Amino acid sequence: MKYLLVIALLISLVACNQQQRNKYKGESLSTADSIQQKKELDSAQLGSADQNFVKSIALSGMLEVAAGKMAGEKSKDTAIQNFGRILVKHHQQLAKDLKDVVSQRDIQFPEKLDDSHQQKMDSLAAIPTAEFDRAFLQLMIQDHKTAVSLFDQIGAHGKDVQLQAFANKNIPIIRKHLKLANDLIEKGQP
Repeated sequence: MKYLLVIALLISLVACNQQQRNKYKGESLSTADSIQQKKELDSAQLGSADQNFVKSIALSGMLEVAAGKMAGEKSKDTAIQNFGRILVKHHQQLAKDLKDVVSQRDIQFPEKLDDSHQQKMDSLAAIPTAEFDRAFLQLMIQDHKTAVSLFDQIGAHGKDVQLQAFANKNIPIIRKHLKLANDLIEKGQP
């Protein structure tokens, strides 16, 4: 009886193994190679939510770098200038990291500000120096609130595993920027 059970188990294993081989019959790739190829094909495509995240975060980052540089030049307040430098440094690194994540994906990474973001920069540049700091901080609060929402959404529900990991890794930086901007505006800067 024991031997019959062992023989039945062996026959079952052989049959399962044969089914797996028949599944890939006529293919020159091993199963591992086939699975890897499928992952590569899947990773080349991003869903619409993931694509929107990449585009939005890229544009937001470019806006924050440009605004941060402007704060360094236009603000008379050292705290605002320092915050601007932090934004430039962090968002340049975030942009580089995001480009690395999507470099093998079928997506057009924005290289310059779109009309909407350019209008925000033009408006900020037109503000008199005496009013610049408050307008700069308000823009950074607004932009970072939007970014926090996007990072949270992709971090929790993104379809691309690497984008999801990018969002979860970097959300603390975005939240810290938002907190810094809120702290500066609450402290009366300016």
